[in-house]
Amino acid sequence: MNRGVPRLSRQYAATLRRYLVRQQEAFLQQAYELGRKAIASGLGVLDMARIHQQALESCLSRARSAEKIAGALRAAEIFSRKASHLLKPRIAVSAERISSCVKSTRRSNVATPNWLA
Repeated sequence: MNRGVPRLSRQYAATLRRYLVRQQEAFLQQAYELGRKAIASGLGVLDMARIHQQALESCLSRARSAEKIAGALRAAEIFSRKASHLLKPRIAVSAERISSCVKSTRRSNVATPNWLA
């Protein structure tokens, strides 16, 4: 990850925290913009998952009841989907490349690992 990640992580956590308090569309738009920044910074799906997990852990550490935790988890899922929306094409391209490699391996009669079969 690059040097801009700590700042992005702080922004993500702060925006998620605000969204969990007041589930407003403006915060989802900010999540979308954070996703754009992540892509521009060269971050991938796993990077964003890590940022989301750390932010969510921080937010949940303040929750005092199972009901609040459940509500926060539902809202955080929506927020995460919005923030990672632009990463979907990258996931599709990666899956397509993997599929192409597997097909190529099968055509060349090279042993395919069990987890790819």
